Amino acid sequence: MNTLTLKNVPGEIGRRLKRSARLHHRSVNREAIALLEEKLSPLPPYDPRRFLAEVRALRDKIKGPGLSPEEFDAAVNAGRP
Repeated sequence: MNTLTLKNVPGEIGRRLKRSARLHHRSVNREAIALLEEKLSPLPPYDPRRFLAEVRALRDKIKGPGLSPEEFDAAVNAGRP
């Protein structure tokens, strides 16, 4: 088991870590370990076919009437000086 010491932790980060530990009923040390495990866990293998299927499903779900290029430009520029 390794020992890790953190120095110069910004005040806001320390407060957020303590708050998170309280919410999860853990010590600050255990909360820091849990957050590191979550952040540093290996990523699932990238599957481009699955990604494209998810994107297409989302596109179909939110598909609307669509905009012409002129309508799109007008929407982007709305409210701009």
